[in-house]
Amino acid sequence: MGPDGTAITSTIVTAEIIEKIVNLRGSVALTITVDGQVAVAVSYSNSVESAVHGAAPIDILVRNALNFENLRMEEASAADLRALLQRLQRSVDLVREAIDRMANYSKGP
Repeated sequence: MGPDGTAITSTIVTAEIIEKIVNLRGSVALTITVDGQVAVAVSYSNSVESAVHGAAPIDILVRNALNFENLRMEEASAADLRALLQRLQRSVDLVREAIDRMANYSKGP
């Protein structure tokens, strides 16, 4: 959830997976890898390990979210798309900052 309580993203998970997670007292986490993959990890209360149940490149997820049919079904507005653009621009800024930090770190004192 965003600071104002709105959903930042949504993920479709099948009922079968949800049932298994609930029955085994598990949890689901979405993560973004440093190379731009969005992964779904499932962990269970009786296990230290978690299993990744799929990953997709972030740009493909954005492309799929922005296809015409999806925008129509979600009743997306120009304001929604501007909010997405702002979040993506902020994400790009964060990646650039990380690259700069790494470049400065590799130079040393």
